[in-house]
Amino acid sequence: MKVAVVTRPNMHDVKTRLDILDALKEDGTFDIYECDFGIIPNDADKVLVFGGDGTMLEAVRDSGGADVEILGVNLGTMGFLSAFEHDVEPKTVVDALKYGEGRPRMLLDAVADGKSMGRALNEVVVKSGGSRPINLDIYVNDSYVDTYHSDGLIVSTPTGSTAYSFSAGGPVIAPDVDAIIINPICAHSLHSRPLVVSSSAEIVLCLKGTDLGERNAAIVAIDGEEAAKLPRNALLRVKKSGSIVRLASVDDGNFYEKLLRKMNRWGTTLR
Repeated sequence: MKVAVVTRPNMHDVKTRLDILDALKEDGTFDIYECDFGIIPNDADKVLVFGGDGTMLEAVRDSGGADVEILGVNLGTMGFLSAFEHDVEPKTVVDALKYGEGRPRMLLDAVADGKSMGRALNEVVVKSGGSRPINLDIYVNDSYVDTYHSDGLIVSTPTGSTAYSFSAGGPVIAPDVDAIIINPICAHSLHSRPLVVSSSAEIVLCLKGTDLGERNAAIVAIDGEEAAKLPRNALLRVKKSGSIVRLASVDDGNFYEKLLRKMNRWGTTLR
């Protein structure tokens, strides 16, 4: 089994990582390939990630939509996407790679004026390029929904419902629910609220003309990374991708136990 190993920079010498890699070599089942960021071989059977959620998102992006299982060991802060924490027993990771099966997670494709902006595991975001709000017309399956006067808009998968959308007041959705969240960011309105729509829906965002004075008044970000500028009157189309990613999980897939544990910890100030 070929295992591609992705490690957050400056974490190569962390003891947890070294112990797990030693256990994989000792087991003798694995062909281990240590990757530079941006390079995951197409023939990898599984991807082992050492880092936090940001590193997991990088690994998803670098896998290029290949149907490969990704298993994370959290060496960061939140680690919501990771299967294991830093105190995991190395043999547990070995067994998970050998016998575990990743659960499919939805991805979103974003296209602006016929050009691909990228593929998201968490969210596609359109946000103001400056300090002023922008105006976005929102359509779902060609039906007009609303015009948001806001700092931007988040289109999120269920996986991303515990990420940026959560911070913006959006609902938490279990990862096996087939739905998409549309969530305005700091809308200057009393009626603008998050929407949950079918995963089969095509969501179209149109940046209306503004008085900001910039040629490009908005930015498109995919899983936290800036993808492109969005010119005025441009159309951004977001829909469920035909590709998926498989994330390894533990706790018998108990999303709610993990949600409670992670969010309780995240809500506490650690010094």
